[in-house]
Amino acid sequence: MLKNPVYMGTYTRSGLRLPRAHEAIIPPATFREAQDTTRSRRPVGRVSRAEPFLLSGLVYCGYCDNKMMGVTRRQSWRNKDGRRHRGVYRYYQCQSRNNQSICGYHTWRAPLLEGTIVPQLTLALQAKQHNLSDSSNGNQKPELEAVWEERVKNAERRFIQMMRKTARGAAKLDELAEHLTELDNARVNAKKATSPDAGEDVLANWQDVDFDQQRDFLLTHVARIVVRDEMARVEV
Repeated sequence: MLKNPVYMGTYTRSGLRLPRAHEAIIPPATFREAQDTTRSRRPVGRVSRAEPFLLSGLVYCGYCDNKMMGVTRRQSWRNKDGRRHRGVYRYYQCQSRNNQSICGYHTWRAPLLEGTIVPQLTLALQAKQHNLSDSSNGNQKPELEAVWEERVKNAERRFIQMMRKTARGAAKLDELAEHLTELDNARVNAKKATSPDAGEDVLANWQDVDFDQQRDFLLTHVARIVVRDEMARVEV
């Protein structure tokens, strides 16, 4: 319980974090306090766990349209006076460059990109509300709606696969229950994403809400973030 985020309502699968995927057993603040206490007792020299990236799964390269992945680099060096210094660098980098040796070396520092998209998101959501009230848009489906339809379909597919495994005795009922919760959460968030409420309160108090709330908001309201070397564009 001290290590598994599922107890605070966070579903984790294949590197994807879904906050509030189900009812929490313990408050997030209590879970994080336990994590801090556990880390403080670890022996010096133990490798620290990687911190999640706020925009994971949402950022796309504007040159090849592949996803950008979060990368953490740690460096240490000594000054002339012999003092050792350490630095941690977090950034988003095109996956095509990393995994397929194609595309270019396109990166964005994580703090810079994350700080850039919030003001854009406010304007993008305001424009979306205006467009939804404009009858001249016809029946064109918003991109975010299409994204959530795909997410629901994927959750349905994973649930059916797990249901078949459970029927064969190859999976446990609690695993099936987790997939059902994931499916229910996808359907609920799909409705939230197309509702008139654009979450102005969360954006207005962005610096005061915790990581999971920020992540939950972005997954609900952002279709994708397209970046090039000199620009970033939020699509909702």
